Amino acid sequence: MKDSDWVARDLFRVGYRANTARVVSHAYDRSNVGCLLLATSHEVMLDDLIQRPIQSGDVMSGANTIILMGKTRDGNRMGRALHVAKHLGSACDDSIVPYLINDQGIQLS
Repeated sequence: MKDSDWVARDLFRVGYRANTARVVSHAYDRSNVGCLLLATSHEVMLDDLIQRPIQSGDVMSGANTIILMGKTRDGNRMGRALHVAKHLGSACDDSIVPYLINDQGIQLS
């Protein structure tokens, strides 16, 4: 739960000063807003995502929760699974959880 200007600093980094006017015009009360950042990576296999370190200064280094979603391989079959890599403030299971996407949405196995 960061103030809007600190979120902007994390996202814009060196471009923050050039975007200060836009940041100020879109300020919000952090107690009334939640934020979700969806990021893609070159890695698609869940094992590769889990092994990838979070770099200092990476936008995800300041995240409260990081959920990794990627492909898994079981013999000659591909599947999908997720893993909660980081969750601040409460206990979290360390499992890798398979899931399916269908007409009802995401269904965890």
